[in-house]
Amino acid sequence: MERFRKKIEYYIEDIVQIESFFMEDAKIAIFTAGITARAAKEAVMKARKRGIKVGLLRPLTIWPFPDAAVKKYLGDKKAIIVPELNEGQLSHELKRVMGGIWNYEIRKTKNIVELHKNSGELITPEEIFQIIREVK
Repeated sequence: MERFRKKIEYYIEDIVQIESFFMEDAKIAIFTAGITARAAKEAVMKARKRGIKVGLLRPLTIWPFPDAAVKKYLGDKKAIIVPELNEGQLSHELKRVMGGIWNYEIRKTKNIVELHKNSGELITPEEIFQIIREVK
């Protein structure tokens, strides 16, 4: 197991994959995986047309979790929206990683907004856009 762990640790940059969409100048970020990313991209485009600087960070690799990418892309954002079709597994990992880089003063102003659905219905772009408008 130790050999396997070291191997993963050594090749982590080759294993972990992410998709970045309009993150260059984003003040608000959406962090989501899977099918919800399609709705999130549409919400990003709608917000951008209205002058709201929003971007999307989508982990293509869930394990190992993209800790370095999360810190790099999300560390300075005003708000992070996490839409998920579950009970919050992705946001739990996000909080674990972000807790390591936020100090007490910043943590008071940071805003992680979770949107969970486990009813079998998909999260819509409109639901995500509504949250974007609330946190802008």
